[in-house]
Amino acid sequence: MKDKLHIRFLWLLVPFLAASCLYLFLYQYNNKYTRTTIQPANGLLILSEKELQTNPVRFLKSGWSFYPDQLLSPEDFSDGIPDSYQFYTQIGQRSHFHSYSLPDSPHGYGTYVLWLSLPAEQSYTLELPEIFSACRLYVDDQLVLTLGDPDPAHYIPRIQERLITFTSTGMTRLILCVSDYSHYYSGMVYPPAFGPSHNVELYHNLRIGICIAFESLALLIAVLALFLGLHSHQKNILIFVVLCISIIGFTAYPLFHTFLIVPVFPWYSLELFSGYVVAWLVLVLHNRLCSMDQHLCRISQGTALIVCIIALCYGLTSASLTVPVMNGFSILTNWYKAFCVLYLLASSADALSRRQPDTLALFCGDVFYGTAFLWDLLLPSYEPVYGAYEKPTDGALLRARAALTNFTKRHRAWKDLNRLMELDPANRTVYQAEIQRWKNEERLWNTRQNQNFSDWARQVEERKQQEKEREERRLQIILEKRRKKKQG
Repeated sequence: MKDKLHIRFLWLLVPFLAASCLYLFLYQYNNKYTRTTIQPANGLLILSEKELQTNPVRFLKSGWSFYPDQLLSPEDFSDGIPDSYQFYTQIGQRSHFHSYSLPDSPHGYGTYVLWLSLPAEQSYTLELPEIFSACRLYVDDQLVLTLGDPDPAHYIPRIQERLITFTSTGMTRLILCVSDYSHYYSGMVYPPAFGPSHNVELYHNLRIGICIAFESLALLIAVLALFLGLHSHQKNILIFVVLCISIIGFTAYPLFHTFLIVPVFPWYSLELFSGYVVAWLVLVLHNRLCSMDQHLCRISQGTALIVCIIALCYGLTSASLTVPVMNGFSILTNWYKAFCVLYLLASSADALSRRQPDTLALFCGDVFYGTAFLWDLLLPSYEPVYGAYEKPTDGALLRARAALTNFTKRHRAWKDLNRLMELDPANRTVYQAEIQRWKNEERLWNTRQNQNFSDWARQVEERKQQEKEREERRLQIILEKRRKKKQG
């Protein structure tokens, strides 16, 4: 009896440890957010020749200046930094724009700004990921990229991953104007890659090559399974073929968005829908392999199908979504994922206890998947360097990421500056002067932000007072009319 318990425990422990090791390895070594490279701080990135040689490719994940509700141009910087409200943000910290005037709307527009201090003149490349959902990019005073039209009056959504190459040295300014009125994401939600052109292009080609290899393998498996299914007349194999095709549709977006300029509608809706179709087909195939009770099959598969329909409607109506609706969808999908994990584990364990054939491998796979889901909840800040990953639709995780960012932003900025002074001691005084300049500018910006908030609050109060006065005048007019009517 004890031997059987030990064996069952091993079958539970081995896939748990394998999934944990794999996920933690990927999180640490294939994650844009854990790459230990010098990052921008307070809107400025200072790079030395030695740093570029040590880490040629970096992901610009933090320290961007963001100007909400403004589409700036190089002319706005002709007299220095614009006297406008701004804050520093981490890419991925927010999945949508926010406006004081429309607090429930995820849509809007804004401008990302980053200053680069570059060493010797050479060719640099910026790998710009999907920008939702229209953008303009300026390098110094030159317009180098336009996708759609971010102007709210003439808004046209167009999305594509792009490589932008330029030659520069010294101080270089990036201005990215973005607007979104059609998607459930807004702005820049994935960190762009930056470095010498040959290094970034090598990374880009390798990433695309891995995606092509994965899609080719999935397609080959689907073709072989289709061949076997047609000859054996087994329905399970045909369901597996449809599952493979759905996986291809869900994971092929890096290739799709690299080679084509696409509108938001309907492609992103189909992409989101195909991801939940994968979960539905997994449940269908799982129930058949485990010979589950028909009542349980109808409940589990029906729930998955309802979520698929909700996801499709969510994608198709993304232009009219509100923040509460997005948060509600996020909560729903979290509970749904937890339900899938628990159901798959319980059903495969039940089938194993009933000695159903070929269920041991199924149980190990479910434990592996459940462990990956658990680590995904515990370590949400994950964006792979190579490969594809489900996009951050979880509002709760985004809020946790934002809280972590706010806590560590200042520490990270000073750590990067100290490292710069160690790498380049000859320019130590320059870095110290830069620190002092940042302190002074931050103090000034905080003062301006407080003033802007005070002005906004005063304007709101004035509008309320005006509305109150208008209402009083309206009531006075009504009373006057009634008096005249009684007198007449």
